Amino acid sequence: MSEGLEPLKQSHYVKDFFATFGADPFLGIVAGMIVTMILQSSSVTIAIVQVMALNGILDIGPSLGLILGSCIGTTITAQLAALGGTKNARSVAMGNTLFKVLGTVMFFPFLATGWFEWFIRLLVPDSLVMVQIAAANTIFNLVTLLIFTTLLWPFLIKCSKLLTFGGTEEIDREAKYLDPLLLNDPPIAMQQVVFELIRMTELAQSTAIDAKTSFLSQKGEKSRAVKEKEEVLDELQRSITSYLIQISSRDLNTRESMAYPVLLHCVNDVEKVGDYAVNIVNYAEEKNSKELKLEYRHTVIMDTMFSKLDEIFNKLITSLKEKDSHSAYGIVELDNQLSDLKIKCRKGYIKRLKKQKANPQLEMFIMDTASAVKKMSDHLANIANAVINDLQWGRKVKFRDDV
Repeated sequence: MSEGLEPLKQSHYVKDFFATFGADPFLGIVAGMIVTMILQSSSVTIAIVQVMALNGILDIGPSLGLILGSCIGTTITAQLAALGGTKNARSVAMGNTLFKVLGTVMFFPFLATGWFEWFIRLLVPDSLVMVQIAAANTIFNLVTLLIFTTLLWPFLIKCSKLLTFGGTEEIDREAKYLDPLLLNDPPIAMQQVVFELIRMTELAQSTAIDAKTSFLSQKGEKSRAVKEKEEVLDELQRSITSYLIQISSRDLNTRESMAYPVLLHCVNDVEKVGDYAVNIVNYAEEKNSKELKLEYRHTVIMDTMFSKLDEIFNKLITSLKEKDSHSAYGIVELDNQLSDLKIKCRKGYIKRLKKQKANPQLEMFIMDTASAVKKMSDHLANIANAVINDLQWGRKVKFRDDV
C-alpha cells in the first residue's frame, strides 16, 4: 500500500487537499465520515490514514479529525442493516450512531484546541506516527464508552428511542432469566424468578399505558399493542409457573418453601393486570363504535386514575428491584386514593343521572374503566403486600382473590 500511495505523496493537489482539511478539525471529521460511509469500514479508513502518515502525507494533527470522522461513518453499516428490521433494531442502530456522534462532540474542543494532539504526542513519540493514530482511536473509544456507561447511559437510551420513528416495537416473548441449569440451586433460581417478575411487571405497566391511550383516544390507538402484550404476559405467566413448579420439586429450606406460593400469586396478579387492560381496550372500541365522545370531566378523572396507577407501577418496580418496603407501603396509600376516585366517579354519575344530564352508555363505559383501573391497582397492591413481608407466606400476606 505504501508503494501504491507514492504518487499521492508527490502530488501537490493531494497535499493541498489534505492540508485544507487538516487545517480545520471540523472539515477533517466530515471528510473521515464521508470516506468511511463510502467504504463502510472504519478499519480501512484508519489504515489509509496510517499509511499516509507513514509516508509523510499527513501529520498526527490532521489525522485526528479523520479518525473521529471515521468513527461516525462506520455506524452507517448498522443503520443500513436495520432499515428493514424492527423498531427495536433501528433503535439500537440509532443508539450506536448517537454514541459516536456525541463522543465526537465531546472530543471536538480538545481536537480544536490541540490538546488531543498534545496528549497523543505525550503518550507516543513522533517516530511512531502509526502507533499514535491507533492510540488516538483507542483512547477516543475507551473514554467515550466510560463516560456513557457511567453517566449518560439512560440519556443515550432515551434519545435513541425518541429518534426512532415508525414501525412497531418488537416484544421479547421468551423468558430471559429462567435458566434450567440453575434449578438445582433453589435460592438463585428463586432470584431469577423475581427478575422475570420485574420484567413482567414492566411489560404490564407498558400495557396499562397503552390501554389509557386507547381509551382516551377517539381512534382507539394502541388497541392492537395492548392485546399483543397481554398475550406475552400470558406466555410469561406459564413459563414462570412451570419454572416455579420445577423448583418446588427440589429440596427447599423453610424460607424457599414460604416464598414459592407468594411468587405464584404475584405472577398471577401481574397477568390479571393484563386482562383488565384488554377489558379497557374493549370498552374503548365499543365506545368509539358508538361514536361516544368523552367530556372534559371524564378525561380529567380518567387521566388522574391512570396517573395514580402508573405511580403504583413505578413504586412496585422499585420495591421489587431494591427490596424496598418503604416504596411498597406507598402503594397502599395510592391504592386508597384510587378507591376514593372510583367512589367520586360513581357519585358524579348518579348525581348527573338524577339531573338527566348524563349519557347512560358513556357513563357506564367510564364506570367500567374506573373499576378496571381499581382492580389493576388491587392486584399490584397484593404484590406490594408480599414485598412488605419479604416474599414470605404468612398471616400478614393477604391476597385479594376476589378482585
